[in-house]
Amino acid sequence: MNNPIIEKIEQLSKVEEVDYVKSCMLRECFDNVSSEWNNSTMEQKIEALEVLVKEKNHSINELIFGMLDYCNKEANKDINSITIAISLGQLLEHCICSE
Repeated sequence: MNNPIIEKIEQLSKVEEVDYVKSCMLRECFDNVSSEWNNSTMEQKIEALEVLVKEKNHSINELIFGMLDYCNKEANKDINSITIAISLGQLLEHCICSE
């Protein structure tokens, strides 16, 4: 199954050096009230985060706080920490329950 998040990462990486910390692209993983959230499955979100952490050497906190800061200040998106906490809870619950 294709992973739309990883495909975006690969496509952007071919064109330019992407700073995932200064991007709204990860709303699909961390913002469960965004329209992007429904573009991928939980497995795809987790797989994409694994790629960014293991292969691109980012920490989850770096990705979250960078996205939150960038989206709220630069992109005029209104993302709050409660939304991110709920999204992380859903991802964690999925990991725990799918074992």
